[in-house]
Amino acid sequence: MTSLANENNKSKFWGMKGSLVTHPCSDSEDFSCEKLFELKNKKGLTLWYGQEVLSEVCLTGLCKVVHIWVFWDCLGNYLGLELFEGEPLTKTDHDVFSEGDYARLDLILRDTTSVFKELKYEDLIDPKEMEEVLDVDGFSGATAPSLRDYAVDRAIYTCYSLWHAVYGASRKRIALLNQQHIDKGYILELFNQKETHYRLLAIQLAGKSQASLTYEDKVLAFLSSDQYSISTNAFEFVEKRLLTNINLQQKLVSNMRRYAPNLKTRVIWTLRDIPHLEDEVILSLLNHFEKGVIGATSLGTIYQMIDSSHLENEKIKSRLRKNQESENSYVSRITEKLLMTK
Repeated sequence: MTSLANENNKSKFWGMKGSLVTHPCSDSEDFSCEKLFELKNKKGLTLWYGQEVLSEVCLTGLCKVVHIWVFWDCLGNYLGLELFEGEPLTKTDHDVFSEGDYARLDLILRDTTSVFKELKYEDLIDPKEMEEVLDVDGFSGATAPSLRDYAVDRAIYTCYSLWHAVYGASRKRIALLNQQHIDKGYILELFNQKETHYRLLAIQLAGKSQASLTYEDKVLAFLSSDQYSISTNAFEFVEKRLLTNINLQQKLVSNMRRYAPNLKTRVIWTLRDIPHLEDEVILSLLNHFEKGVIGATSLGTIYQMIDSSHLENEKIKSRLRKNQESENSYVSRITEKLLMTK
C-alpha cells in the first residue's frame, strides 16, 4: 500500500498505532465496500475511519476501475487517500497521475461545496461530442467546458466518483457511529483534547446527550476559542437555552470581553430577541460598552432590550446618564432618545 503523501512509500494512515475496529457498511450506487475501519488511540478516541473504495468511472463501462483507500476523521471530514500497491490513478490513454494531479485531486476532495454535489453522472460530458467519444476520460474535449476547472485534466469521472465516495454513504455511517458514544466519560475525554475535530465532536455529542446541562460550562469556555468553527458551534449549543435560562444569560454576557467581534454581535442580536432581560444582564452590557468591550454600533441594539422596568434600576439609569453626556454625538443622541421614550 502506498501513501499519496509519503515519498518513502510508507502508509501515512495504516502506519499509525492504535486499536483497529471494523464496522459493516452497505453497498451504494457509487461504490461498494465490505467494511468501514476505525483506528482508535489508547483513550478510545477515533484517529481515523478508513474504507476501501472500488469504483467504475465511466458511463459506458469501457473505463477502468478505481481502487483506493479513503480516510475521514471522527466527524467524517475528509483526511486523505492512499493507493494500493501497483494501482496508481490513471487518465487519458492510461497516463498515470502526476504528483501535481494528486495534489489537485486532494484539494477537490476537500471542497465540501464542490460543483459535483448537484451534478449527475451524465452532466459531466459535453453533449455535442458524446457520439464521437468512445472512452469518455480519453478525450479532454469530452468534458463539459464549464467543468474543466473543477477537475484533474482528463479525469473528471475519477474526480466525480471519488468526491461522491468521500461525501456519500460512509460519511453518513460515521455520523451514526458517533451516536453510540453519548456517554459521559467519552464526551469529557473529547472536551479535554486540543484538536479542533475532537472539540467539535464533544459539542455535538453533548448537545444530543440527555445530560447536556452537565457540559454547559465546558461549552461556554469554548466561546472564547480563536477557532471560528468551535466558537460558533459552542454558541449554537447554548443559543436555544438562552430564552428561559437567566443564569446562562448572565454567564454569557459576563465573559463578553473574551469573544471574537463577530460572536459579540451575534450574542447581542440573540439577546435582543428575548422578551425581557434581567437588570443584571442589561447592566453588564452597559458596563462592557463603558470599558470598550462593545462598540457604539452595538449600543443601539442594546437599547432595544431596555424597557421601562429597567429604568427603575438606579445603576442602569446612572450608566445611561453618563452615555447621554458622551462626546460621541451618536451615543448621546440615541441615549437621549431612549430616556425620552421609555
